[in-house]
Amino acid sequence: MKNLYVDPTRTLGDLCTLYADDLTIFKSGTTCRVLYSIKSSLDTINAFKKCSGLSINVTKTQIVTNCGNELKPFLNDFAFVDSASILGIDVASYSSITDKINMTRILEILQKS
Repeated sequence: MKNLYVDPTRTLGDLCTLYADDLTIFKSGTTCRVLYSIKSSLDTINAFKKCSGLSINVTKTQIVTNCGNELKPFLNDFAFVDSASILGIDVASYSSITDKINMTRILEILQKS
């Protein structure tokens, strides 16, 4: 394979971040729109998989959502969690959870110094 370039912001839509071999995709909208958008992103990732031989590690893949359980029946291969860490910053399904987790981490760091 030679000169393969993928523009994730154009092909995956919404917002995504790439760091080494980690891909984080942020989706927003109604539950129906988010589900369609996730499935579209997975189609793009699967097309990339066919070209590159790289695949998603389902055991490391997590979905943080505030859509309740509405997405689970359609994405049952993935773990649904209340919060996840992205490069050391916690994100959660509700901002109050995120604020508490990040504040606790900051206080622990300050107490050690």
